Amino acid sequence: MLESAALAFPHRPDALWNEYWRLEKLKSFDEFLAKRFPDSRRKAYYLMAIHENLTRIPKQQLREVGWSKASELVKVARKDGERFDCATWLHKAKELPKEGFKGEVERHLTGKETEPWEIIYFKLLQESAAGRREGPRDSRPDAWNR
Repeated sequence: MLESAALAFPHRPDALWNEYWRLEKLKSFDEFLAKRFPDSRRKAYYLMAIHENLTRIPKQQLREVGWSKASELVKVARKDGERFDCATWLHKAKELPKEGFKGEVERHLTGKETEPWEIIYFKLLQESAAGRREGPRDSRPDAWNR
């Protein structure tokens, strides 16, 4: 999806988010989002933030880490401003799994460590949500009618 962001947002770091639609001669910003990102408006905003805040990182390297880790990099870049060490953070993004990288970003932003009980609570919450998505575990036909 980063490829489409590169196509959708020409190399114009000075352009404002709401100016992109004018580059393609569309009627509105909403029309632009519907044309370029029909699946997810939220993802479009993430990609725009990536494009505008991570200008020092080559697009190929951003593709390698993926848009979700790149959106975490945006948080660090915004906080650090000119002091943003993109090489170090890009290395962390490539080496760490997604949740580990999110934790590293959170520690950087807040300055505090995640408590072990928070991790356990999060894991239990994830397992609970997964169980609800799967539905009943009973394979009897009448179990589906409950």
